Amino acid sequence: MAGIRLVGLREARRELTHALRNGIPVGLVGDRDLTGGGSVVPLPKDTVLAFAYQNDSGPTFNATWTAPAAAVTGLGRPLSGGATTVSNVPLVPPETLFAPRISRFDLRAGKVIKLTSKIRLQANIDAYNLFNVNSVRGVTSTYGANWQRPTQILDPRLIQLSGSLNF
Repeated sequence: MAGIRLVGLREARRELTHALRNGIPVGLVGDRDLTGGGSVVPLPKDTVLAFAYQNDSGPTFNATWTAPAAAVTGLGRPLSGGATTVSNVPLVPPETLFAPRISRFDLRAGKVIKLTSKIRLQANIDAYNLFNVNSVRGVTSTYGANWQRPTQILDPRLIQLSGSLNF
């Protein structure tokens, strides 16, 4: 397609820097195999743009059932020791069920301001989980009414302002 350039990861930083310095519109597309990738892109006038993209498999979960003593048949007698439940019974093989993938994109923009020849102020704005994705990080594995109910999700979007004074 005319006007679209596809580049590999090795060339991405150089091409992105060139495009931004020359006012060329840029679009980024990441494959789901781009796990834990990130980069820092220096921009003109002592500014910097940094990002980190994370895309991992979702958490694995099982389906375990704590069988009541009444469900155990064929013994012709109650369970020994007066037990009311049997140990957990796995209903699916381990490591076969997964929650959807976990994606996260963090971004930082920074500016360095030279106050004197020896004193620099760096101001930053960080956006964690920029697209506010609420990926599931943990689910209930016990089979029943709460099976597959999320127990933990990805932290919400967080915007942070920071700075440092170097002298």
